[in-house]
Formats: sequence, structure tokens, C-alpha cells
Amino acid sequence: VEQSARRGDTIVTRLRLADGQQLDGHSAVPMATGTKAKLAVRGERMRIAEKSGANTLDAGFTTASYLGNHYEQKLTLAGQEIRMLVDVPQPERAGKIHIAEGDALVFSAE
Repeated sequence: VEQSARRGDTIVTRLRLADGQQLDGHSAVPMATGTKAKLAVRGERMRIAEKSGANTLDAGFTTASYLGNHYEQKLTLAGQEIRMLVDVPQPERAGKIHIAEGDALVFSAE
């Protein structure tokens, strides 16, 4: 955790991922700087991004599997393999994903 502060009725917590990228999310309580945290995001809430911006992260797209009306896209983010749901699969390449602040939930890992 880099910082955590109340913004109205919401607590916004900024994380620094293992690869140095930053992401703002919501937590239930303010968290102390330096606290180890876990991030939870539903796969269908992530979006492919065309350019950099707030809560936009560099990722490496790998394989995609057809699941009927959408694809499960695998990608590498901060050294971890994650999965997101997309309508159009991405070829294996470097790219960007966007996660809205309210869709990123932060929990203490301690």
C-alpha cells in the first residue's frame, strides 16, 4: 500500500504492484503505508486499453479460449497470470488493460 485515504464515503487505496505499476482501488478500512495487500477484480470488469491513463496497466496478452458468447483471455500482469473476459481475443503481444477504481477491491494480506 502506498497510501489510503477517505474520499467522501469511499476509502481509496493506492497499491504499487510487484513490477512498480500503481493502481487505485477501494478498501473497507484505511490501510497503513507499507501494508501488504491483495487485489480482487472480476474478470468481466477489466477492459483492454489503447493508451496510458489512470488505473491503466501494462500487461502481456497470451492465450484466449472461446467460451460461447465471449473469450477468456489470459495475460501476465506484475508477474502473475490472470484472466479476463473479452468479446474479441487479443493476439499474443504486449498491451494495456484498464480497471476502474471502483472495480478494484483491496484487502489486507497480513
